[in-house]
Amino acid sequence: MKKAVGGGIAGISLLISVAFLFPAATDSFFNLLRETFGSGNAVVLEVPLGEKDEPIPLENTPSLGGTPQASYKRVLISEVMTGTSASAVDEFVELYNPNDEAVPLAGWSIKKRSGTGSESSFVSSARFKESSIPPHRYFLIAHEAGYTNAAAFPDAFWPKSYSLSPKEGTLVLYNPEGEIVDETSWDSIPKDQSIARISWEDSAFSLLPTPTPQSIEARPR
Repeated sequence: MKKAVGGGIAGISLLISVAFLFPAATDSFFNLLRETFGSGNAVVLEVPLGEKDEPIPLENTPSLGGTPQASYKRVLISEVMTGTSASAVDEFVELYNPNDEAVPLAGWSIKKRSGTGSESSFVSSARFKESSIPPHRYFLIAHEAGYTNAAAFPDAFWPKSYSLSPKEGTLVLYNPEGEIVDETSWDSIPKDQSIARISWEDSAFSLLPTPTPQSIEARPR
């Protein structure tokens, strides 16, 4: 594309530079150029607009914030028990890391969701502290005062004032960005039993007559 611009080549180059660097001074330089080169002269300036109009690929655009957004791995709720015949608060929630690398749990949290859809805190991020789940390992969270299974010591606890409902319950796992990573719901979990994920590939659960809580040290079942 071609545009006619008054003045000589040197004047044009100078004017363009000044217009970009000192916009407020542009009118003064126009007058100076007219006095120097005359108002009747004109040159044709080739402006390669096509090159300047090419979009910058999004993936190459630098982050304005200076810090790239973190990417969080998938973690699964793998088993839930809501009480036994001996104690209604003998409860646990088990997580599983299906990834080939460890997943830090700092900033993660678990909330309970009621039948009306409202949510309340269950395991706060402070309870996870600086914990991390090794690849293909479990992370066991239990009631602070009611859990009794000595075969698997919990990796974290929820407050003793909180408990799980054996009927119509929902647990929601959140990453530090507040995004839902996993959730599970149940109509009823009988005493002394648990629900366990059938496959790491979907969200289906089944009842286990004998609960199998496992902590970080446990091997994948």
